[in-house]
Parts: sequence; C-alpha cells; structure tokens
Amino acid sequence: MAIKIIKQREHVERTSYDLLFEDNLHPGSGYGFPCTAEGELIESEITPLGLQNYELCKLGVGIMYHKPEIREFTNRYVEPAIAECTCGGHVSLADPLTNYCGCVRAYNMSGQEVCPELAEEPWDED
Repeated sequence: MAIKIIKQREHVERTSYDLLFEDNLHPGSGYGFPCTAEGELIESEITPLGLQNYELCKLGVGIMYHKPEIREFTNRYVEPAIAECTCGGHVSLADPLTNYCGCVRAYNMSGQEVCPELAEEPWDED
C-alpha cells in the first residue's frame, strides 16, 4: 500500500558566486567569500573571523594575492519527495528502499510500504 505524497521529488539548480583571492605564491589556493554576481560581498553569510580574513585579503592584493575575481558555482541536486505516513507523520523519501517514519514504518522511494512484518524492528546495516 502506498502513502500520500505531499511534496513531489524536485530537481534543483542553485547558482552562487564567490569573490576569490588567489595566493600569489601558491596558485590554486587562497580565500573565497560569498558575493553577488556583481562582486558585492554578502556579509550576512560570513562569520566575524571570515570578515577579518576578507579585510586582510583586500590589504594583501598585489603583495600576497592576485586581484580578486568573481567565480560562479552551479550546484545541482534532488530534493526528495515528502510523504504522509499512515500514522500522520512526515517521511522524507530520499533512500531507494528504506525511509523510516517515527512510528518505525518503512517506505521505498515511491512511497510503498516495505516489509511491514519488520515494522517493529528496523533493519540493521547488514
């Protein structure tokens, strides 16, 4: 028996940008800080220590670091479907076979209950 899917699986693509300060002596290493596509720093996403490092990088341009460049990163992933268990709890259907609800029922990625006779004891890793 399948349970009710309340949120379909979704393919997500997120683009982010970093302001990169590459080390002059060690190409490929340096610092990166979250920014907008225009290169404006997103301070809310940086820790206080990160902000200190950013200020030091700015002071070191031309000495320790190359002029900063904006680099685009694209991440693609799948958000799993969410289903409502027969007990009323919500289950993330991320695993192909075993997605457990708090009531210990197990469902596959399609929302079908698997091994109802084992619902009392979840399968171990073996």
